[in-house]
Amino acid sequence: MAVELSPEDRAVVDEAVADIVSGPRPRDRGPLGCSLAMPGFLVLLVMPVMVRRFSLGDGVGMASLAVGGLLLVGGLVLYFSAGGFVRGHYMAAAEAGLRGLEAWDPESGDREEALRGATLLLMNGMAAHGATMTPSFDPEEGRRRLGATLPMVEAVEEYLIAEGSVYRVFTPEPD
Repeated sequence: MAVELSPEDRAVVDEAVADIVSGPRPRDRGPLGCSLAMPGFLVLLVMPVMVRRFSLGDGVGMASLAVGGLLLVGGLVLYFSAGGFVRGHYMAAAEAGLRGLEAWDPESGDREEALRGATLLLMNGMAAHGATMTPSFDPEEGRRRLGATLPMVEAVEEYLIAEGSVYRVFTPEPD
């Protein structure tokens, strides 16, 4: 059963997209981790030579190794774990959208609330961190949980894809 979005429905979806985009979004801290790790690596690489060449002393050598090691390890940890923090935000938002749609009753529920929930779910369906995109939930599980509201969510998805706002989550790629 295909669902058509009315102009009023599209206006609600556009407003929900504007609210989501203007709200706080997670920041990918991976580049910051890289910016810390690279100088740390250079300090570890260059300082032993500099200490020996200019006779800077053991205290300077140990301090530079400690600082370089901290920068390198801290930067690498931040670089490799930053994507998980970003993905966690997307997962929580998608779960909120799914739960709202699960609780929605198509017969007596507020259609605007359901459209906002579908928009929240779809806008957070793919977690973007760095140069990668990963799904923030299992689409098959989402299909099962959505049940009777799936056709409306698919209609919202088609509209948002046409607007260039989301990637496909539930609808198949056209031939």
